[in-house]
Amino acid sequence: MNQSSNQSVSLSQLIRHRRTVLGLTQAQVAAELNVEPESVCLWEHGRRRIELDRLPRLAAALRLDEAGLCRLALSEWHPRLYAALSGAERPTAATCVADSPAAGIPACDPPAPVADSSNAA
Repeated sequence: MNQSSNQSVSLSQLIRHRRTVLGLTQAQVAAELNVEPESVCLWEHGRRRIELDRLPRLAAALRLDEAGLCRLALSEWHPRLYAALSGAERPTAATCVADSPAAGIPACDPPAPVADSSNAA
């Protein structure tokens, strides 16, 4: 990721961005996680939270760091708990990307953050 990697990106934005960068369909990601494609669509639009136990498999499907993705989800869904456990600021999308040039998929800039007026954890 480049200079925009320090921007705050939601989990839903990251899921959609990584899926499209990797050229995967929602159905392909859904098949990896044994869920319906509609679930992936709902996650990408922030209308439903992914179950925590699915995050490691989602990370593998999207070539993301498992721990980084879990930290991002926890910081977004339970910010006070995340702060109490980690004592750190909210992670950025850069902490989730596990790609290297050798993997054949370059690290990528996330989409610009979108103001979210939905419920705050």
